[in-house]
Parts: sequence; structure tokens; C-alpha cells
Amino acid sequence: MVRHRVFVLIVDLYFEEFLDALGRPHFDRIRYEFFDEQGPAVAALRADEIDILLDSAGLSQDSQDLLLATPGVNLLTSATSRLRFLAVNRARPPLADPALRAVLGCLVEGDLLAGESLTDKVTALNRLAASDVWGIPGVSQSCAATTEAARLEHIIQTLHAGGYSWNREPAVGQRGNGLLGADGAALPELTILAPQTDALRMGLAEALAEAASAIGLRITVRDSQAADITYGLFSSGQYDLALVGLRQVGPPDYLCDWYGEMGSLDPGILEVHRLCQAVLAETDPQVARPQYERLQLLVLEENILIPVYSELAADAFRNVFFPFETALDGLSGIFGAPSLALPLP
Repeated sequence: MVRHRVFVLIVDLYFEEFLDALGRPHFDRIRYEFFDEQGPAVAALRADEIDILLDSAGLSQDSQDLLLATPGVNLLTSATSRLRFLAVNRARPPLADPALRAVLGCLVEGDLLAGESLTDKVTALNRLAASDVWGIPGVSQSCAATTEAARLEHIIQTLHAGGYSWNREPAVGQRGNGLLGADGAALPELTILAPQTDALRMGLAEALAEAASAIGLRITVRDSQAADITYGLFSSGQYDLALVGLRQVGPPDYLCDWYGEMGSLDPGILEVHRLCQAVLAETDPQVARPQYERLQLLVLEENILIPVYSELAADAFRNVFFPFETALDGLSGIFGAPSLALPLP
């Protein structure tokens, strides 16, 4: 048997139980070494002193660039369970109108993730649960447009149907100006909260504000402390839009904590209340799964929590290969997958 060593930055207390459950590995010994910083670990992998480099927080861009330039080193990039959503407060006019919320969902589906601050760091998200087991793969969001021109046409039609008009209607190559409500009054400016310490969410907030401005909808970005966003969402209710995030594993129980009866963001949707009572009382996952699916569909249809992206994370390895191209939370999420690692032929 070939002997290899594995490096890991973050150890999970349940590692031994997990390893035992995986069965017989392809190597006779796996040794985990720990580094306080990422730089020395990267140097060790480049020098062929270790075989797998893991960091549950992800490799920095500088580390990835160094490793990509190192012969024999491979990177595996995976979506993570760090999910990001646009929370929409439908208790605040004009967001009580489902047409306007649908337009926000359609804007999110556009090219917002193509900016320099987001490219290669995130992947588009179209569901409310991280895993395939509990998520709804391929669920349609607010508009099924495949081009920006088709998306703009869908937005214009949706707003016209809701009684909206413009001082200058947007068109391909022409920015809209002065979006007016069904009563003929100018729509008030909306505010989006984003944590100032999160460059990805701040970049997305700026991109969303720009996309909204192009259709005549005014959105101001307010860079906020994380505690202020939490207070606005879950206590005071004083927010229009907020970019929120969580690390989501297993069934999406958080939807009931937020939108169930007596939930922090409860919008009073009776079917959501009923489904939450059912799933929280259910002990059989097979019975609960279709109920969770229906719950997610209801929240998505209401456009009160719009999926935006999940963060990407990269792991690096050499001297071995794996029988898969990606895994939720990457190799770090499965402790380097020691029983699945295969020696190079």
C-alpha cells in the first residue's frame, strides 16, 4: 500500500466516526497535519510534502494562483453550503405588490454575478436548500428568459400588467427613468442592506442597484454592520431589501423559523404555517421531503426570499485523484475523502 499524508486546517470532532463509516480506504495510512496559517500549507503542497490541502474557509485567490502554477497540483472547485439570498420585506410599500417582487427576482436572475467582484467566487443559486436531497433542482424562478433582451421584455410586461408606467420606458440600449406606480405616483426609493465586511455581498448589492436603475427603479445601497442587518430583519422590521446569508445543511428548517407562524419574518401565509407545522412534527424524512419541496415553492413563488448565489471554495491536491468532479463544500466538507482517494496510475 502507498503511504500518503494529508493536510487539513480545520478538524471536525466527529472525524473518527466519519472515517469508520466510509469503509476500507485505498491507502494504509492517513495522517492529518495542522498549520496555523494557509501560506505554509500551500508551500508544503507545492514542495510535494503533503498530498491534500483543505481549508473549510476556502483557499485565498493568491493561494489558488500559486497552486495553479505548480506542476502536478490540481484544484477542485465546489459550491458550498454558504448560501446568500435577497430578503424582501413585503410589509413595506411598494413591495407588498407581487409584481414588483417578481421583477426583483427577475433582476437577480440576470447578469448580476458577472461583475469582477463576483466572477469565479460564486455560483448562481436557484433553490433554498444546499443539497440535492432537500433542494428542488432546476426550479423555475421569476422569469425564464435566456437573454438580457428577453428578460427586459418580461420585466416591462410584468410591470405594465401591474399598472406601472414610466416617464421614459426602458428598452434595449435605453435606460428607463421615473418608474410610476399604478396610482401614477413615483415609486419611493428602496434601500438594500449589505454587510460592509462582505465584499461579495456588497458587490452584488451595487450590481442590483445598477440593474434596478436601468429600469427606472431607485435602490440605494446601505453598507451596514451585520448586527444591524440582523436587528432590522428579525426585530424592528425596518428594512426594504437585505442580502442575508447562512450556512445551510440538511432540510431547510430555517424557512419555518423565519416564515412559519410566529416566525421572525412571518408574512401570514396560511399554507406556509400549515406546512411548517407538518414538517416540524414529521419524523420520517421520506414523508417530510415533498412537504419541504412545497414549502420552498411557496416561498419562491412569493419572492420574499430570492436565492442569489452560493460561495465557491477550492481545495488542492496532488499524487491522488478522486472519482468525482465536485462535492458540496468540496473535499473539506468530507475531510479530504480519504477512503475515496485513489493513487495516480
